[in-house]
Amino acid sequence: MIIRIGALAGEKVDLTIIYWTAPKVFSSQVPRAAVPPPDDVYDTVDKETGEFTNKDLSGLPHFGGVSNFGSNTNTCNFIWHGALSRTQVNMMSYLGTWMVKEAWNGLYLDGKEMFGGFKEILEKSD
Repeated sequence: MIIRIGALAGEKVDLTIIYWTAPKVFSSQVPRAAVPPPDDVYDTVDKETGEFTNKDLSGLPHFGGVSNFGSNTNTCNFIWHGALSRTQVNMMSYLGTWMVKEAWNGLYLDGKEMFGGFKEILEKSD
């Protein structure tokens, strides 16, 4: 996850999140009804990769888009390649919200602070 913040606490925030992967801890918390697996698969999450087994959401956050549609122009192919379904866009939003919540009070690795947290950035101090 790469985070870019461009404001002081309590002000408008320019937040850019670049998704690298969807953590298993996120995908395992998504309700089954939101990511129904294919008929021949029981689990909603692949145990090895943490990816959803649901065809439309497999690969989150790296979706292939709906590329080509028979167009022979590079511009049309480029635009269509990036097109995502409403379900895919919503799941990306849920992942972003989950990441902010998980990092609200900071991120630590082996007791060392790696990120001070969104609370420090986004909450006004009185």
